[in-house]
Amino acid sequence: MTYHLRAQYIVVEHDKEPTQALEASSADEFRRRGSARRGQGRFDDAIADYDEALRIEPDNLDLHRLKALTLHLKGDMVGASQAYKVAAHLLRARGCHQRADDIQTMLKRGLQPLPKQGRN
Repeated sequence: MTYHLRAQYIVVEHDKEPTQALEASSADEFRRRGSARRGQGRFDDAIADYDEALRIEPDNLDLHRLKALTLHLKGDMVGASQAYKVAAHLLRARGCHQRADDIQTMLKRGLQPLPKQGRN
């Protein structure tokens, strides 16, 4: 994957096929594209999009949750656990203690692989 800066846009190329241009400052566009890629089973590309969005909005709870889910779907239990912990921390900081506790309980029990449907 290569990145080319053109004015205020980033053009991302994957396997030498250009994809849509994204405004470099739009975390929401990176999130949308990451979710579309996750749905296609392109987990590494989705994670890269979520990482770009998190670079722009590092405290975005939804982005951390989506990244954790994608890592979990990919089968990266260590990465998923770390991402879920960040989400739990953000939830606790926002006063959502029960939801944060639910994540902590899930992590203590150990993450189980999700069904292989949709995985590459």
